[in-house]
Amino acid sequence: LIELGKEGTLLKIRLREIDIIEQPLSPIGKAGLEQKFRELVAPVRPEKEIFAAFRERLLSTRMRLVCMRCANPLYTKEVKGIETEPKCFKCSSRLVTVLKPSQRDMDALIKKGIKGTLKTEEKDIYRRLENNAELVLTYGNKVIVALAGRGIGAESAIRILARQRIDEE
Repeated sequence: LIELGKEGTLLKIRLREIDIIEQPLSPIGKAGLEQKFRELVAPVRPEKEIFAAFRERLLSTRMRLVCMRCANPLYTKEVKGIETEPKCFKCSSRLVTVLKPSQRDMDALIKKGIKGTLKTEEKDIYRRLENNAELVLTYGNKVIVALAGRGIGAESAIRILARQRIDEE
């Protein structure tokens, strides 16, 4: 092949006088290819693995659901176990707010809000709980996944869901 030169070798391949056999790369060939084209073969950061771990952490986060119509605490469970359209077992309302498990003091505030006996400073907190419940009513458990993230409130959850592609979970 060296004597033919590249033109002669290519001509013999075209005339099928030289066969080309495809086979998997040898470990040495693979290592060389990966070293030379590392950026093309694999991303700098393993984004798929990072997103998978992040998604699993979100789905494993425990959240509390409380009815905004009767103040019935529905349950505390991992996000992955929450049904698509949560509703109250007691009154069948789908107006259900999402809380962190540590926010047990919100139950009393919701009861006061239903009775209409909120103090001025409590009205803003109650309004946020109502906003979260309206988001759950509109988006179902997708918004619960978004709200499970640290530092994610209603406005951020809306932005996250708005940017989410149809095929993404």
